[in-house]
Amino acid sequence: MREIEFRGRNGTEGSWYYGDLKVKRGEPYIVPRYGRDICFKVEPETVGQYIGLKAADSIRRRIVNQRGEKDLRVFEGDIVLMRGIPWVVIRESLTFVLDPGNGNARLFINEGLFEKNPVKIIGVIHDNPELLEDIGGDSQKERKG
Repeated sequence: MREIEFRGRNGTEGSWYYGDLKVKRGEPYIVPRYGRDICFKVEPETVGQYIGLKAADSIRRRIVNQRGEKDLRVFEGDIVLMRGIPWVVIRESLTFVLDPGNGNARLFINEGLFEKNPVKIIGVIHDNPELLEDIGGDSQKERKG
């Protein structure tokens, strides 16, 4: 069974929070799994779901366990490097796709794609839109599939 988890950025402090998604009065909140009695209001456009796959490497500094391992989980809104090209992970209908941000064809994400083409997480579209501008595309700063 695939793990369901979300993340979102708090607009006031700019911090990213991970956990369950809760909507109160039309506003999204992230409820961390370590403490059900607290929640963090996040910007709606930054909410992204874990896609169920992991990258081969990541520039993220977020440590996820006591062994000091990096967070390699790929989320909607991540910018990943595959075959030397930056792609943004977006939701399209009921699936996730890689979008190059320049009008070229999108790639549907599945385990086989990541196994044959290891990806590295190099940023998040909401923090690093300039990573897509280098390939001549629209930065998609506010874009979500």
